[in-house]
Amino acid sequence: MSRTDTPAISTALMIRAGAFLGLQCQLAEELKSRFGASTVLIANSKQDLETYRRLGHDPAIFADTVYADLEEMNAVKEPPLSREHVYAEVRRVETAHKIRLIDSIRADRLYGMGFITGADVMRTPFMLKADYSHILAVAARVANFMAAAIDRFSPQLIVGFPGTLATDLVVAIAQGRGISMRGLGTRRRELFFY
Repeated sequence: MSRTDTPAISTALMIRAGAFLGLQCQLAEELKSRFGASTVLIANSKQDLETYRRLGHDPAIFADTVYADLEEMNAVKEPPLSREHVYAEVRRVETAHKIRLIDSIRADRLYGMGFITGADVMRTPFMLKADYSHILAVAARVANFMAAAIDRFSPQLIVGFPGTLATDLVVAIAQGRGISMRGLGTRRRELFFY
């Protein structure tokens, strides 16, 4: 495909990834200069932007920043929601977004802990308190958040980092809507990293 055949990109959605901070800023700049595209960053908190600045990158390259507030999404709610309520919400989310939450849960090293055998993996405070219905509830909240971000910004391109619940859910939702998704991965070959 030649450059003239490249589909127009007016908006890109980028999920913050610690290992790729510099690359994400450079990619946002390239998308802006090459296509005139605005890049929207999905970050965990305002502290993420300080991390960009400390490492010498300008987060102003992003046209907008949306905060996922993962602390709130991960909260084990007290009193807990009934399992029937959680399962009804899971069915609604899966039907609305044409996804299977369990596939995304399995892809995450923390939420998918129940699918790992023979490994000694650190458990977060959330994982020590959570049961299966809590994990499903978090996955449903994250899926709704990601779907709302896609609806709000109508991106033609989504860039994420593999291996997290949020990225796997946004991939699944984007695929169902025909949006191009690119996962950043490390090569670790010769002098290449990305």
